[in-house]
Amino acid sequence: MLIKAINLTRKFNGFTALKDINFHVELGEVFAYLGPNGAGKTTTVNIFATLLTPTSGKATVAGYDVTTEGVKIRPLIGYVPEDFGLYPSLTISENLDFTGSLYKISKNNREGKIEELFDFFDLWEKKNVPISALSKGTKQKVNLARALMHNPKILFLDEPTSGLDPLMAKEVLNMILKLKKENKTILMTTHLLARAEKVCDSIALINKGEILCEGKISQIKTKLNTSSLEDVYFAVIGENNDRNCRNNL
Repeated sequence: MLIKAINLTRKFNGFTALKDINFHVELGEVFAYLGPNGAGKTTTVNIFATLLTPTSGKATVAGYDVTTEGVKIRPLIGYVPEDFGLYPSLTISENLDFTGSLYKISKNNREGKIEELFDFFDLWEKKNVPISALSKGTKQKVNLARALMHNPKILFLDEPTSGLDPLMAKEVLNMILKLKKENKTILMTTHLLARAEKVCDSIALINKGEILCEGKISQIKTKLNTSSLEDVYFAVIGENNDRNCRNNL
């Protein structure tokens, strides 16, 4: 298990954002962390990315504890936040080069990696364009490229297709599938069910800080006798059904 939450709880000034959550992600999986806005998805990802510490319970990445071994985790992960975090006045090339320098990658190796990422994400034509002049979809591609500069084996993607038009969302999802073929392990948060179903192997469904069900998509569909992830979502989140899901999964 490359990513694991064990009775993970996080409180903010008395408010419980996460309550005793448990799930795991296997090597090479694309894992969808599903739930409505405010369910606790970003809080969970920020804990795994070592940006927050748990109030109680445990979270591990590649066997390392996020609370005590963050320095060992950070080189292994790439994090794509929903709000981009790119430098708007710098070009695509400059953003990637700066990120590489933060990871102490040599200049020659940075240049080679940037060229590789331009090929992978089809960014050559816009390599010298400032971030501020790019579309939201292209910014997301740059954000993904930046997360890959140090060749991490684990990616945390927070709402990677949110706000994108259908064509660009499809392109980003295709990039995720390409990364899966390179044996990257990916945890992505989303509330867009049809998009998640196109790329993910397993899911955890969270609402109000609690995991309602978790496992392989195919197995969950079979157990709930549903044909789509959308049907799963409404069977679980729907009125009076969350307890039934817990009893059956």
